[in-house]
Amino acid sequence: DDGDGWAVLTEARNYAGVQAAAALVPAVIDGELSMTAYWAHEMHVTEWCDSAGWKPRRAIYQDTVCVEQEPDEDGRVESKPMVRTKEWDETHVTIYEDVEPDHEGPIPVKTQYEHQMGRCPVVWLQNTHNSREPEGTYDLQTPQVLELCDQLDRVQSFAVRATKANAPPTLYRRDHMHWLQRGG
Repeated sequence: DDGDGWAVLTEARNYAGVQAAAALVPAVIDGELSMTAYWAHEMHVTEWCDSAGWKPRRAIYQDTVCVEQEPDEDGRVESKPMVRTKEWDETHVTIYEDVEPDHEGPIPVKTQYEHQMGRCPVVWLQNTHNSREPEGTYDLQTPQVLELCDQLDRVQSFAVRATKANAPPTLYRRDHMHWLQRGG
């Protein structure tokens, strides 16, 4: 279903617009192409390829997620914050055990497998091209968007002033006799 692919590409584009960059990771799961978009702050590129452009050689995804725990004796299921870690390099994908946020020391490996893609599968997406840094610019850093925001502020200000100037005054009518007849 290519609809999912377009949705993930749109999601990655939106992430890049907000944070100046995003990561996209393709994979083949049960014979079908799958893609996952990641926020730039979740993906730590620890090593870049020497070739032109921003191509990760090694990247680590790490984020805090809520994991449901086993039901307690009363049958209540609670969730607990855990740190989830996944790593890609030029040959392998390594998935680590979820650990508590205050975990110290090496994180135990849950599973590791060869991805057979010939390079690190993480695709780094810049919002706008920047040859000196991995991040581009945010959508709101472009002069056109800032100018548009200024124009929208002016229009809103005019609309408020025009509404105040042209709206009929609110009348307050107090009918003491009607109030007394109602038992007030």
